[in-house]
Amino acid sequence: MNTYSLRYDGTIDHFSPPVDLQEAKQLIIRRAGELVNELVKRRQREEPPFLAEALAPLLDIKEILKTDLGELSALLVRSRDGYILKVNASHHPVRQNFSCAHEIGHILLDELAKQHLSSGTDFRGISQVTGKTKERLCDIAATELLMPAPVFSKYLVDFGLCIDSVERLAHIFKVSIPAAAIRVQEIDIEGCWAIRWKRWQRNRSKGFIQDWTREPARRTYVRDPSALLKAYESNDTVKSFKCFEIGNVRKRCLLESKGFGHDKTRYVLSLVFPDR
Repeated sequence: MNTYSLRYDGTIDHFSPPVDLQEAKQLIIRRAGELVNELVKRRQREEPPFLAEALAPLLDIKEILKTDLGELSALLVRSRDGYILKVNASHHPVRQNFSCAHEIGHILLDELAKQHLSSGTDFRGISQVTGKTKERLCDIAATELLMPAPVFSKYLVDFGLCIDSVERLAHIFKVSIPAAAIRVQEIDIEGCWAIRWKRWQRNRSKGFIQDWTREPARRTYVRDPSALLKAYESNDTVKSFKCFEIGNVRKRCLLESKGFGHDKTRYVLSLVFPDR
């Protein structure tokens, strides 16, 4: 089974963790959920947003310092009585929020490793989890911290599954629109998936190519003119139909598409509904 993780730049990494890391994923999600529940209990409400700056004091993070970090998104520094979390001051507040939550994920993962080492089980080598796999687990923790599944699912059901709901959810939970789209995909109410499209030139034609999607095997190119171009050039939701290969079956699917961003950072986000 493929696992999908959002990078800070809005792209997706596709990776297939070993079987023993599936349990690590469940443990980090469970621990993140416990931390969110502790926050909810302290503030006596479960409404979003669940900001990293509100979660930080629960883990002895004494200060979140916005500073110049160059190309780094965030940095966790140990102090005598806890941690100092440095975050890149030049980044958008939404990105800062996810970066801080990612660093909180590192603390949670270290906690789990220590717990299992002290019990003598070492959880199938969790203390040796490093590099890219560790970063992905921290991204998973960040997602659960900022968009806890039970609360996010409730809002998604209330709003209804559509591209406009993705934008509303991103605003309410203080996350990026791509991050909210991926969370919608993970909650998987009716098997929809998200595609982000970017402008592309192929030979003498212009169009759109998949920037990321749940299906990594094939990068679809859509030539102008198209419904994607209409969405790109306006702020309206555009509905269209497109054929996709689902398993061994080619199926005509409904797409809801909308343009986001400005100038060189503008992109089109689509939700694909195979059963509508």
